[in-house]
Amino acid sequence: MRRCSKCEGETRLEEHHFYPKVHYGNGHRNPHTITLCHECHIKIETIILSVESFIGYLKFGQRYKMDKESYNRIHRNWLKESKLLYLQFS
Repeated sequence: MRRCSKCEGETRLEEHHFYPKVHYGNGHRNPHTITLCHECHIKIETIILSVESFIGYLKFGQRYKMDKESYNRIHRNWLKESKLLYLQFS
């Protein structure tokens, strides 16, 4: 049975691309996905938008393309339940 990679929930499951489709496309160039429930998916997308906006000195919601390692680091910290990251951006 599929579960959310963050909270282990079983409902409203979605696939989340590690690298934003807006920057890296969909398909063979961007194959890395994880399963998340809708609530966790919204949380990680908000974190990524916040970091992109901060790093790129942009208004929230505007996209700044980071390197893939930066996206990997965000996901690793969030999935390990880094309290600082979780509390700062949730």
